[in-house]
Amino acid sequence: KTPGGRPKALLAVDGKKIRTLRGRLSQKAFYPGRKISTDVIQKAERGSATEQTLKIICEIAKKKGQNLIPEDLKID
Repeated sequence: KTPGGRPKALLAVDGKKIRTLRGRLSQKAFYPGRKISTDVIQKAERGSATEQTLKIICEIAKKKGQNLIPEDLKID
């Protein structure tokens, strides 16, 4: 992170895949107990996220039975 607490790099991600993964669940319901804010989730679903955010999303996807890696969510 930079001194202001901002992430070093935001990556272009496929927000539609992230929303599809969450389905009809609310953001809070899909990411229970995670150290990820709804603001960060909303940014990811709009198409920008840090590498760490993608790793968290992939961990949750794995627990839901989907095998994703961060590269699956990135847009080249």
